Amino acid sequence: MAEQNGPTKLLVLTYHPLSDELGIQKSDARKDYYLIRGFPAIVFNGIEKISGASAVSEMVKRYDDKINQVKEGDSGVTLKMKGKIESRMAQVEASITLDKKTSLAGMSYRWVLFERRVRGQRGIYHNVVRDMSEVYTNVKPGTTKTVPVYFSLPASATGDNWGVALLIQDDSTKKIVEAASTLLIGVAEEENK
Repeated sequence: MAEQNGPTKLLVLTYHPLSDELGIQKSDARKDYYLIRGFPAIVFNGIEKISGASAVSEMVKRYDDKINQVKEGDSGVTLKMKGKIESRMAQVEASITLDKKTSLAGMSYRWVLFERRVRGQRGIYHNVVRDMSEVYTNVKPGTTKTVPVYFSLPASATGDNWGVALLIQDDSTKKIVEAASTLLIGVAEEENK
């Protein structure tokens, strides 16, 4: 589904539990947030979840129409992001524009650092969440605000294998109102020497 829709239309992030070789504590917190009890599990747009291998294999049919509905919807929010890697630091700027009728009051701004391609014991994994941060900002209706966010990269980080996503989420319903991502350009200074 990610290949069919492309990264600008469908953002796929993989959260590995702490018990997994690629897991982090913040991924376990997301699992608890969504009340996930079994694996594999998929959460679509923050509000619909399915668990179990058979359910996941049927997911393409079940969610194809839903993806088209989300793509056609207008949240009143426009996100543009750009980022780079410099000195083992991911530096990202997000431009958040609201139309005059849209308010994001009470929404959570979740920033996610992900590694695009990771070799694990069981194969290659894509868009593996490596860190998360919540950086709140106040954007007034009818305005644009640029928000900078920074993540430290691990010593093993290489090249352009990294990206950052922004999820604007309503915690009362868990619905993701809008999301965007950017791939980071550049390499850590130590790699250039």
